[in-house]
Amino acid sequence: MIDDDLGRSAAGGIQRTGFERMVAEVCLGKVGAVCAREVSRFARNSGDRQQLIEMCRVVDTVLVDQETIYAPRHGNDPLLLGLKGSLNEYELDLLRQRSLSARYEKARRASWL
Repeated sequence: MIDDDLGRSAAGGIQRTGFERMVAEVCLGKVGAVCAREVSRFARNSGDRQQLIEMCRVVDTVLVDQETIYAPRHGNDPLLLGLKGSLNEYELDLLRQRSLSARYEKARRASWL
């Protein structure tokens, strides 16, 4: 279990030692399955996610979440993981835009007082 990165913001260039250690263990072939609540949210950006999927494909490690078991060597699993990750990134960007818009609207209302 890796929980080194819990509570760390995804914003900025914070080094994620837990994620990096886990990827290193996968690369060494010491891991048979990587489990997460949502695999699409496991990595905080598409580069990290693609690196993890590719390393799992090379060493034949499966990715497991609440919904299913993904085998990056087989079929459409890498495509599905990439699509789910991209949708997750889009959702986070949409939430950021809405939050920023709400702050601007609140500031605009306050300036009228």
